[in-house]
Amino acid sequence: MHEIYRVGLEWMMCLSELIIFCVFMSKHCKKRKINLVGELFLFFGTVTLLYVKMYGKVFTLIKVLMSVLMLTVYGMTIFKAKKHMYLIYAGIYVLLVALSDTVCTSTVGILFPNIVMKNLMEAYGMRYIIGMISKVLILCLVLIISSKSEMASKSYLKTNLHILLLVFLISIICLYSLFEIKQNHYIGYVEKEIDILVCVISLTIFVTDVIIYWAISQLNVKMNKEKEYDLIQYQNELLTKAVLEQKEIEKEWRKNRHDFNNHISCIDMLLQMENIPKARVYIQNLTNSWQKNDLNIHIGNEIADAVINQKAVHAKNLKIDFLVFGQMDERIHIEDMDLCALLSNSLDNAIEAAKQVPEMKDRKIEIIFSTKSESMLIEVKNSVKENIAAKEQLTTTKKDRKRHGIGMMSMQTTTSKYGGVLEWYCEDYQFHLNIELPIS
Repeated sequence: MHEIYRVGLEWMMCLSELIIFCVFMSKHCKKRKINLVGELFLFFGTVTLLYVKMYGKVFTLIKVLMSVLMLTVYGMTIFKAKKHMYLIYAGIYVLLVALSDTVCTSTVGILFPNIVMKNLMEAYGMRYIIGMISKVLILCLVLIISSKSEMASKSYLKTNLHILLLVFLISIICLYSLFEIKQNHYIGYVEKEIDILVCVISLTIFVTDVIIYWAISQLNVKMNKEKEYDLIQYQNELLTKAVLEQKEIEKEWRKNRHDFNNHISCIDMLLQMENIPKARVYIQNLTNSWQKNDLNIHIGNEIADAVINQKAVHAKNLKIDFLVFGQMDERIHIEDMDLCALLSNSLDNAIEAAKQVPEMKDRKIEIIFSTKSESMLIEVKNSVKENIAAKEQLTTTKKDRKRHGIGMMSMQTTTSKYGGVLEWYCEDYQFHLNIELPIS
């Protein structure tokens, strides 16, 4: 009976640790939609594994690493986050657990200097009380960090991520070393000075970690804001370019309308002179001139019509066949600025690649709009000079190489904003860009 009581208390402490970890993760991530039975099985299975890990020494480096691994796997299964962030979350949490346990046991040594620690830790009721006090402290730390943290909205750069992981690893090793020193010291009676020293060092490690974490977080926020600024600036440039191109087309149309009466008079004079062949040539040239800037592409959205017609004129000037198929679904909800940026980026990239093809007869761009279930698909296909492997990085032929990659990043950001998917592949000297946007 005594053994069952001990196992129950130990298991309950592991249960409370995993519950607090779930609270911590829920502050930064969204839960995955999984079967309730499967979720409960995984939850209690992880609790049991954490309990099994506790056998032997209370605190060893291998068991710490096992805890990080278990929590990482559990987090990846239950919560949604960027792949590299699961390890960060698990590392932070295990660090908080180690800190809390060390501080609580040292505090007991300070408050009760005449109690033999060995006897104290063997009294399971007292051990459980100390353990639950530690869990309350962990919960407080989790809530404080979560309220101040912006981890859920940040995307850590690899360098910053590696620094954080290194800091957490060093801190865990330091706390492990402190705990081992305490264990080895508790052969006789507890000395108050040692416990005070351990508490001070533990808190110093924690404060140092918080400062480093805050500094790296602020640096990361600044870098992300710079990226956002570049994207906004890039989108503004696209909009400005679209407006200027539209004005040029309208200017050409006004010019043609202004000259219409003069053209009619000239044709009439040729007919009066019975110079029919000359009149036919004149009419043909006039027709070709008007068709060059003829805005005859309509897909059911004014913004899309304006952008596509502008790019079609530009493509024709470069001797690129420009074909449009399908209609935009009226149910799609996307801001005009985002739609303009999405289409302008994809078509600018297509034109830039197609014009590099040596044979003009092989220069071709197709844009296809279709509806599939509850999603609208936009497929842009263009000919390329050479095939690109899926793992290769896209290169640029633009003069402004410093800004290479912003266009694709802008499209990816816009697509993700609406919960869509962007994919690309290249085969048979043809580049395919597929954009899927949900119909809300």
